[in-house]
Amino acid sequence: MDEIAISPPTETQQSYVDELQTHPLLASMRQQFPTASILRVDSRSLINPLVLIDLEYIEQLRAELIETDDLGAIKVAIPTQLSVNARVALDADGRGVSIVSAQQTVAVTPPIIGQLPGIGMTITFNVVGTPQLIMASRVNNRLYLRNGIHRAYLLASVGIQQIPVVIVDEPALSPVITAYPSFNSEILEAERPPVIADLLNEDLIAKIRTLRTKKVLRIRVDETMLPLD
Repeated sequence: MDEIAISPPTETQQSYVDELQTHPLLASMRQQFPTASILRVDSRSLINPLVLIDLEYIEQLRAELIETDDLGAIKVAIPTQLSVNARVALDADGRGVSIVSAQQTVAVTPPIIGQLPGIGMTITFNVVGTPQLIMASRVNNRLYLRNGIHRAYLLASVGIQQIPVVIVDEPALSPVITAYPSFNSEILEAERPPVIADLLNEDLIAKIRTLRTKKVLRIRVDETMLPLD
């Protein structure tokens, strides 16, 4: 594989990065990855772990791409607003709830347990949109996309070749946790691995019709009586 093509953010993008320094999203990321850096990477250098791209999801993301200039690109690559569009349905018995959303990134946070003095306790679940910034792991001088893969594809598909990416250094390739089919490590570590730019080559891709999907989160309380020892 060719040498990684990396360049610093443009002046406009750097102003956006500077504004991000106090944002909770960046603070949380830097806590987990102290050496993380934001750079522009050629789409031909970004190794893509996904076997397929969900074009329905791409259309949802397209609403965030207001302009295809430098500022528009980095706002899509590192979003700061995480909205959640979901429908909530209460079970007939009042013991459970279903959250249905077309957003693939909707998730439920771990429960928060509190106390109501003299009454009992509260257990709270928060439904949130998980941050999908474009992030890549640098392993053995290669860049493996680990997050925001659809965002990277969207930017490349509108002609943005230098894609803003959060780069983190890691000692070894980690599996990508995703609901979509993904390539195994043997393919990703091959001499010529799949890259984001390949998804724009009509000779290498095939468009197939799939069933539309929605994400369903279920929270339910069930009572069980257990015998004592």
